[in-house]
Amino acid sequence: MKRFKCYLIWLLMAAVLSNPFIASAAQHDFEITTADANTGVTFRAAVNASLQALASLSSGATAPSTTYAFQLWADTGNDQLKIRNAANSGWIVVGKLSEIYLGLASLSVQNDFTATQKIKGDALLLRIRDTGASGEEWGIRSDGGNFEVLKNTGTEGSPVWTVQTRIDVNALRIGDGTASDIRLIANNSASAKPEIRYSNTVSKWQYSDNGSTFYNLSSSSGSPSGTVIAFMGSTAPVGYLECDGSAISMTTYETLYDVIANDYGLNAGTTFTADNTTETFTAAAHGLSNDNVLEVKNSGGALPTGISANTKYYVVNATTNTFQLSASKGGAAVAISDNGSGTNTFHNHFLIPDLRGRFLRGWAHGQTTDPDRTSRTNRGDGTDGDVVGSKQGYEVQAHVHTVYSYISAGFTTGGTAYPVISGGTTTGSYGGNETRPININVMFCIKY
Repeated sequence: MKRFKCYLIWLLMAAVLSNPFIASAAQHDFEITTADANTGVTFRAAVNASLQALASLSSGATAPSTTYAFQLWADTGNDQLKIRNAANSGWIVVGKLSEIYLGLASLSVQNDFTATQKIKGDALLLRIRDTGASGEEWGIRSDGGNFEVLKNTGTEGSPVWTVQTRIDVNALRIGDGTASDIRLIANNSASAKPEIRYSNTVSKWQYSDNGSTFYNLSSSSGSPSGTVIAFMGSTAPVGYLECDGSAISMTTYETLYDVIANDYGLNAGTTFTADNTTETFTAAAHGLSNDNVLEVKNSGGALPTGISANTKYYVVNATTNTFQLSASKGGAAVAISDNGSGTNTFHNHFLIPDLRGRFLRGWAHGQTTDPDRTSRTNRGDGTDGDVVGSKQGYEVQAHVHTVYSYISAGFTTGGTAYPVISGGTTTGSYGGNETRPININVMFCIKY
């Protein structure tokens, strides 16, 4: 009798699995109640419904209402096969219903693909999801002969695979195609990690020995920012600007700004007010964006306590009319304890030196080779004297010329006539507009 019952169950299962009227979606609580067993008809219906749910893996767009540990669910809404976890507290994604091997490389002998089974096109070779705080999901695939590492920028149910790294036949490409920094970091210490990066801010490759201070790399020169060269062309070479006194962006040319700062002056600036209760500064339609670089100045009073002149700040939390300042890019806002007094201005452009029509002279640096070093004039920021960038006007070293006038008829003694000096006079003006050596024009350019 027992063998007969088993045989009957198998017949019922075969009938269910081969029944063309079974819908593709079926779910059941897998419990045969007393009411279900009252008659053969109700019992058969309950068994059929349970078997249908088993056969279709509880398929449906929504999760089964009654679940069990390790239960399978064909989630037709998201095209995913899921399995219930051991605690029966959540679902784990196994793979995609519509893809061969559920979109995964099989771990069995099925890895021995035939020529027509090999993964190609957009098929994922591996899909990994971080179940930690980040929740990021990654994938690896072969696409058009390229090997790609991808990041899911969509959702788990509706993934959007964005290329992060790609190995071509002859190239290694890094980045997702968007305007952002690309970084290669030597992870050889807990801090001060050497780094090479492509800075989207200045559109240049940069290097750093400590991961914090960066220097531009340039194919035209390995010279540091601030280097001045004499160039025989009429347009500054790549990586350089003509030394024409222009006001340039502190943000765009941050590396050069870090070298010469405001030594040669700042742009006119924009007036702002402060609110110490919110550490916020206000300037109507200021045009600033987060991470912009600027300095602050004051006239007729004092800056708000907490910010200082001649100091580099980064903009944070910018809106159309307000902004905050930070001592580091993307860092915490600087706290201010009062609103200051007088007129406050911010300056986001600095001046480069104007060397047009000038000869360069080595900085005396205290030596007497420049006897007038202490009287050199303002370089642009109000600093004069024996400093880099201070100026001197043209001058001829002091000297004298003595010219004598003679009267042809003088006195006679011993039969010899002598002229008589009657007084001095000046010579006529002779020469050009300046005192200069032989020279040839060049364009002085500064490395940024």
